[in-house]
Amino acid sequence: MSDKFQSSSIGYHLFCSNCGIPLALLPVDQTTIEITISNLDHPAELLPMNQTDIESQISWTKSLSELSAKTTVESDSNSINIINYQHSDHD
Repeated sequence: MSDKFQSSSIGYHLFCSNCGIPLALLPVDQTTIEITISNLDHPAELLPMNQTDIESQISWTKSLSELSAKTTVESDSNSINIINYQHSDHD
């Protein structure tokens, strides 16, 4: 379930009514919706259709795919033992 809050004259923010996590931005005309991808269960299954607010994009993000990369386990051998307490429904 989500709640809607008019955060500006041009739109609403949708957020979880249980925990308050921001979920999306809905323009006043409600013709589109901008979803916060980090809150999706399977974000890799959705292809982006466009980018918004690119004037605030950090310049170095354009070249991230060119950098060497490591998995979590490769970069921190202790990560296999980490217990995550960040999710709101954690017991």
